[in-house]
Amino acid sequence: MRKELDGKINKNALIVWRLTAAIILSPTILILAGLFVLSLFANWPFWIFTGTLILTIISVIILVLIVPRLRYNRWSYTFNEQEVELHHGIWLRKRTIIPMVRVQHVDMKQGPLLRHYGLASITLATAAGSHQIPALTEQKADTIRRKIADYAGVSHEDI
Repeated sequence: MRKELDGKINKNALIVWRLTAAIILSPTILILAGLFVLSLFANWPFWIFTGTLILTIISVIILVLIVPRLRYNRWSYTFNEQEVELHHGIWLRKRTIIPMVRVQHVDMKQGPLLRHYGLASITLATAAGSHQIPALTEQKADTIRRKIADYAGVSHEDI
């Protein structure tokens, strides 16, 4: 098995991914809170609320605390004049090599959470699809984007 690559994403990716998971889970938590209040007045069996509460707590622990850490630890990348190599995945490990001659354009993007933490993601577009390097500092993302565009021969009008 090959060694891990030297390029790592920024540690603030953990915060962004945890906040994103918490935002996605918040409607479920609100519904369970409503069910709890309803169960107090409706005399529902206690095991219904207890079971859903336990499942929610387990979901929060896994999706907000564990998965972002595993995702961060498994993300690595490297690039040179010939190719970009990406390693990522928690359950299914994915190793992707993108030849520079296949890169059609390189984008840098930020959502509100990434922007708040000074991060950006790079997207490499090829005829076969797109690949992303998430959560780099803005300066590092811009530098890598420009280098990859130069190596790939993408005109600077496109970037």
